[in-house]
Parts: sequence; C-alpha cells; structure tokens
Amino acid sequence: MKYNYNIMNSSKQTNSHNYKAIDWLRSNRKINETLVTAYNYIKIKQLVSTVLPEYLKNSFHIIKTEQNSITIAVDGATYATRIRQLSPSILNKIKTTYSLNLEIIKIKIINNCLASEIKIINKQKNYISNNTIKYFEQLREKSKPGPLKDAIEKLIEHHKS
Repeated sequence: MKYNYNIMNSSKQTNSHNYKAIDWLRSNRKINETLVTAYNYIKIKQLVSTVLPEYLKNSFHIIKTEQNSITIAVDGATYATRIRQLSPSILNKIKTTYSLNLEIIKIKIINNCLASEIKIINKQKNYISNNTIKYFEQLREKSKPGPLKDAIEKLIEHHKS
C-alpha cells in the first residue's frame, strides 16, 4: 500500500543544501520505507477509528498489514470482541476508501499495548515551622517511652531543616 504524500511543501528552504529533517530521512531508502509504513498505519488507524464507538477510538493499534489482512492490537478481550463485531464495517470502509482487497482482520490481545498515562506524584515535603518543632520537642520530653514518643521523634527528625 503506497501513499503519495508531501509533508514539507509548505515550508521554505533558505539554501538548497539546507535539508529539512524529513527530507534527510527520505533520502535513505530503508528509513523512507519505514516512514511510508508508519504513515500508512496512521492513516488506516484514523480510518478505522471513524467506524468505532467513542470508547474504542484510542484503544487499538495497527501492528501489521499484509496482502489480504490487517492485524490490530488491543489491550483486552472486551475491545477485541467489539472490534470483531465491527470487522465487516471496518473492512468495508478500508476497501472503499483505499481500494484495498482486505478480507481478514486479525486481532491480537497484548496486555499494556496502549501507552498508559504516567502518573506523576509530586511528593512535596510538608514543612513544619521551627517554632512548631519546638512544641513537638517539648511534647517529646514530657512523653513516656513508647510508640508515641518514637513517632514524635521521627516527626521531629523528618521536619527539621
């Protein structure tokens, strides 16, 4: 499946020897083939997502295209079942849009195939003022040995600047 695309036409080059990154990548045959394949997969993914319900639109990846089949990776069995149910519509859309003779949609369930959100936990130290620490030190002096006194000592140690 080949697409004719020209990503860089709208930009101006100042010198003929001043290549854009995409032009440089296209100059290498293997890299260019990889770019074309990636572009094709993106186009097919966009097309397939037009057939899918909202909750499925970002829940799959196109991982392989062959002569008469396409392989779609999903994160779980629920997504796989729904895509299997919609396979005729997906195939029809691809056939009519790109004139491809696809007959089979293969579905692979790959756990964690989708980029999950990276949760950044901002652990900021909650500072206690030096004046407040003095009160905890007084409390520590008045406390009997045991878990409470140990906890107060840890708190003072942790929050001393």
